[in-house]
Amino acid sequence: MSDDEQFFIKNINIQNRRVFFIILYTMVIGPLFTVFTYFNIFRISYYYCLLFTLESIVFTILHYFTMKKIKNQRYIMYQGLTLAMMYIATLNICGNTGIYLSFALLPFLSCAYLEKRVTIFATLMDFVLIIISLYIKSFNIYTNIRDVETPFQWFIGAVFGYCFEFIFVCLTTITLTKQMRKTIERMQTKSNRIKNIQIKTIQAFSNIVEWSDQYTGEHIKRTSIYVGLIAKKLVEMGIYTDELTPEKIELIKQAAPLHDIGKINVPNNILNKPGKITQEEFEIIKTHSKVGYEIISSELTDLENPSYIKIAEEMALYHHERWDGKGYPNHVAGTDIPICGRIMAAADVLDALLSKRQYKEAFSLEKTMELFREASGSQFDPEIVKAVLALEYDIRLVVASNQDK
Repeated sequence: MSDDEQFFIKNINIQNRRVFFIILYTMVIGPLFTVFTYFNIFRISYYYCLLFTLESIVFTILHYFTMKKIKNQRYIMYQGLTLAMMYIATLNICGNTGIYLSFALLPFLSCAYLEKRVTIFATLMDFVLIIISLYIKSFNIYTNIRDVETPFQWFIGAVFGYCFEFIFVCLTTITLTKQMRKTIERMQTKSNRIKNIQIKTIQAFSNIVEWSDQYTGEHIKRTSIYVGLIAKKLVEMGIYTDELTPEKIELIKQAAPLHDIGKINVPNNILNKPGKITQEEFEIIKTHSKVGYEIISSELTDLENPSYIKIAEEMALYHHERWDGKGYPNHVAGTDIPICGRIMAAADVLDALLSKRQYKEAFSLEKTMELFREASGSQFDPEIVKAVLALEYDIRLVVASNQDK
């Protein structure tokens, strides 16, 4: 799904919540009219006050459960607009609550969905409902006003006047929707260009490490795949679903290439040493977690949104922490390690085990899975280990793809 499509779907969700609150707030109208009538501010039949109240309660409950049970936001959109317009039409039935041009509220509100067909639907539906309400209202008018010959004559006169208003509302709302849509699309195009520049800048930034470490380049690409697989599998298994929203999973995948950025501070002769490294050299390598965090914090803040930066910082800083607190650099344990750091830690080791290094041969997938089982609850979050084990087939495909290169 493109960024533009995601934007418009997100906009529909926002507008649906606004329409719901409009329907919710109608529940005060019936009681308010009752109070006004009681104090003779104006008189409305208690029958109509009860009708307004019951209708608003039913519509609110119906729309609430629709929003909870149905995932199709477009269905929710059409239902919400229709219910709100039906309530306005009901208000118009009562002789003492003529609302005149306020019937245009929902057609104009529909413009916020930024889709012409939605605005046309809202405007036409509104026209039909108001015509019906005028017809019913004509009988109430006729019983109270005797300067018209028949209810039908009053109805024809009201519809004739309303048609001019309808044409004005129709042309205005459709034009408004088209202009708003064009403006938003221009802004989105500009935003996407800026975002692409930012992504390429960050990719170039992370590739600096690849030039220093002959193994890190492909490692970065594979771990980015692994973190995405693990995060999605956790959600499929119903684990950490509150933390791993679709938006956060996408940010985790995008930020993964920066987890080893701190290695640019490690000398090449240590990164690419063919033999076993010394304890002193290992201490130097261990500094890359904090250095990576500091680089991201100081150099990338103006290139990306705060959520991305926060996740990138956490993945760089925490990807060598252990579930039992024996990792580095801060010896954090358990769920005190951010979820993105725990996932990155698993993906990092997963690729290290499955890949050939200057100091070892690649482990088999079976041996790797066995080592993960043994490290559950000590090095790794047990829930994340479950996800890794469940991904054996997908991991095998990634390994096979790497061997074909």
